[in-house]
Amino acid sequence: MKSGVCICMKKVNQDDIDVVKCEVCAMTMHFKCYMGNDDSNLELTEGLCITCTVNKINPFESVESIYLNPVIMPKKPDLKTGKISGSFILIEDIIKKIKTEGNYKIFLYSVLHDTRFLTEKNYLWPEGFDIFFNNHKLKHTNFEPIDITRFARVNSNSLEFQYKQIYKDYVLFVLGSKPVTPKELYETLEQYRQYSVEECKQMICTMLENCGIEKENISLKCTFSAGIMNTPVRGKLCQHINCFDLNNYITYAKSTRKWRCPICKNLTYFKDLYIDTFIKSIIDEFRNNKKDFDSYSIIIDREGNQLCK
Repeated sequence: MKSGVCICMKKVNQDDIDVVKCEVCAMTMHFKCYMGNDDSNLELTEGLCITCTVNKINPFESVESIYLNPVIMPKKPDLKTGKISGSFILIEDIIKKIKTEGNYKIFLYSVLHDTRFLTEKNYLWPEGFDIFFNNHKLKHTNFEPIDITRFARVNSNSLEFQYKQIYKDYVLFVLGSKPVTPKELYETLEQYRQYSVEECKQMICTMLENCGIEKENISLKCTFSAGIMNTPVRGKLCQHINCFDLNNYITYAKSTRKWRCPICKNLTYFKDLYIDTFIKSIIDEFRNNKKDFDSYSIIIDREGNQLCK
């Protein structure tokens, strides 16, 4: 467990009782700061911190560094100046990395604080909010972080926020990241996160049994393209047997910034996906033997047997 500074800017100690630990990076947060006004789950001890949640909902950016830790904006700025200020340090190697690699970027984020349910719609900027980075006024658009890479410099980098008052909790932070291509995502899932054919077959049998169904007609077509799937996937929390094509889903999410299963409409992030290697083996067999797909569907019974129509 990592001790550190919570989004409330107060220190979190290892011996504190009411804390929530990030299940990915082990950073700790005060329970009250993590849950906000929701006290429905007083037993909660683990969750996702804001930066790890950002990495989850936007896998097209691989977060490599945190330059400014998440902090909740004060509802009102300094009374005399009408603003608040902050800064962070960038060492010379980071500036060299920006110049030499070309695709390494530094982003300023603002999210409406609801860590547990953070989605792409939480990327919001307060109204009447002017932002200056190293004396450059920044333009901001809702649902998008601000790319501040071109104004970054060695050593101290200043941030200034001018506003009168905000009425909700906004969390600001600065991350360094590299883009991840859809092809790289595809290869990651295909290489590292697969169940065996037998495991996927058993999952389908269990779904049929839980639903009290003896057999089911399973489509081999993708919901997005209406064509035969190449890599059938579903979410780990999906309760339906039908799949959708991995490449089509990644393309859809890239263009819309939405990670929702096209079948059950539940939030299904990239890290929630798995390849149904059982269905994939059937599709591959049809293709390898140059068989007709016969109305683009198959019938599977509770034992995992493929039945004739």
